[in-house]
Formats: sequence, C-alpha cells, structure tokens
Amino acid sequence: MRRDQRYRRDIRQWDWDQIRAEALSNPSEPSEWEEEHYGSCFIGSVMSLTPSGKVYTPWANSNLHPCPQCKGTGRICNRKTGDADRYYPGKEELDAARVEAATQHGFTTGWPEGLLDTLNARARELETFNPVQECNWCGGIGCHEAAQDEDWREALEYVAGSKGMWLTNGEGCSSDLFICVPLEGE
Repeated sequence: MRRDQRYRRDIRQWDWDQIRAEALSNPSEPSEWEEEHYGSCFIGSVMSLTPSGKVYTPWANSNLHPCPQCKGTGRICNRKTGDADRYYPGKEELDAARVEAATQHGFTTGWPEGLLDTLNARARELETFNPVQECNWCGGIGCHEAAQDEDWREALEYVAGSKGMWLTNGEGCSSDLFICVPLEGE
C-alpha cells in the first residue's frame, strides 16, 4: 500500500462527525476579507500529528535529515538506462506534439479525449531513457521526513474535502491545525 493511501485510510478512521459538530459549535468572527462564515475545530499541532513531528521552512530546515536513498539531492540514477546516446530519443517529437496540441486546442481545456493520455504515456516511456530520475523515497524533495509530512497533509486535505470541510493553519500559531466547516445560512 502506498504511503498516501495508508494515510488516507488512517485519517478516515477519525471521528469526523465529532469534528464537524465541534466546528459547527465554534463559528468564526466575520472579517472584512472573508466572504464565507465558517466554524473551526482545533485538531492538534503539526508536532503531534504529522509523521515527522517537525516544523520547518525552506529557509530554516536544519532539523531535517537528508533522504538516505538520494543523499538529499532528490535525484537517483536510473538503472534502466542504456547507453548515454539513447538519452531521451524522441523527446523533440513529444515536445512538438505537446506544443501543437496546446496551440490547436488551448492550454487547459478542449483537448480531444485520449490525446493527453497518449502524450503522458509517451512521456513515461521516454522517462525510462533518462539517466537520472526523481527519488522514489522522498519524491524529489531531498528529505524523506518532508515527503512523509507532505503526503500526510495531502491525505488530510483530501479526506476533509471529501466530507465538505477544509484544513487550515492557526492565525496566531501556524503549527496549529484546524478543520473548518462552512456555516449554512449565515
């Protein structure tokens, strides 16, 4: 089972009815920049909820250890790669096909069914010729702990979203996590 699937499974087991009830009983004070009224429920701190239990920022991350697989680079050697001259054969054709599709059909919508799948399949096929690829342990971040925390947060946001709620950080302390629920008829 993939890490994100395991996190989703674990988070789904939380008492979401209790979280919703507590959020509904704790309405926010309306402010000038918020159009929607919502209720919030404190679920805990990043230090007690995330897999690493750490707070870090891009400019201050000395409490994180480099990924043991890629040694913090985020990249690993692709063992499937053959000769260096086989590096990305056909990449120019794939790039040209993408540019043509975007020019002809727009950048985000209107692509014919199957075109995006075909282009993505070709890109995955070409990736096997790339001598360096993203580390599968840390997802290219360079730190296994950060990758775990990111997967955990995405799983929490996904489960909360599927229940009509969302995740936010505290205003006074950004390491505090809250689940929010829209208030009806406010």
